[in-house]
Amino acid sequence: MKAHSAMTRFTIAIAAILSAGTLASRAEVTTYPPDPRLGETVAVISSLDAVRPPAGKAPASSQATLEATKLSFLVTTGYSSYNETYTWPRPFNAGVTVAAVTPVLAGQYEVVLRSDYPDSLTAATGTFQVAAHAGFSKPLIKGVTGNWYNPDESGWGVNIIEGTESLKLFAIWFDYGANNNSSSTDPAAEPSWRVMSDGQWITPTVFRGVVYETANGTAPNGPSVKAGRILPVGYMTLTFASTDAMEFKLVLRAENGFKETTRIRQLRRLAF
Repeated sequence: MKAHSAMTRFTIAIAAILSAGTLASRAEVTTYPPDPRLGETVAVISSLDAVRPPAGKAPASSQATLEATKLSFLVTTGYSSYNETYTWPRPFNAGVTVAAVTPVLAGQYEVVLRSDYPDSLTAATGTFQVAAHAGFSKPLIKGVTGNWYNPDESGWGVNIIEGTESLKLFAIWFDYGANNNSSSTDPAAEPSWRVMSDGQWITPTVFRGVVYETANGTAPNGPSVKAGRILPVGYMTLTFASTDAMEFKLVLRAENGFKETTRIRQLRRLAF
């Protein structure tokens, strides 16, 4: 009887270890912002490891569908030579797929992936939480339209336009070297532009939202090689002390998918 009891405990322990390993493998989901609220647009980044295509195939596009508390990604594949010069298109080259959604229900959301190639299994990769709240705030500080900059760091800044009726903010962040984490003053760094177009006042002095960037599209004075796409890549938080002073915080997803770059600076306003 003792041997049977010991074997039972051993079996339960092994099952618990295997279950923990399964849960760990399902947890590869990141959200921006990390604590989304009901009605707030959230960027969801999920690993593609569970639905990686077989040899000769590569991810080409993905479509996200939000139904109640379930976010489903359908990954469309194309042919690939898998040679040394082949590069998967963004964001798949980082081993992830991304989407920006606006939840209408509070609670836990499940993220599910599947691929269009034959015999592909549907894989649940993880979950994220959306908090209920009493409603978004009205801004305490108004008249913040202008170019915001740090006097000690040339080469980058934030352009903010305040809505006349909604008082929501449209922000454009321009920088050099954001992709490779180099300094804004690095002469070899490439310029970059990213936007926050649909944020919310989460407190009377704090405005935040998802940050987007473009991929592919038409180059100036050149033909369009690939269809342009807008990718959610992080989030921005603007905390205002006055009409001329604010704290700028940016959390940006790096090229490898889950490594984050965070920048926090004090900015001043140049009105226009």
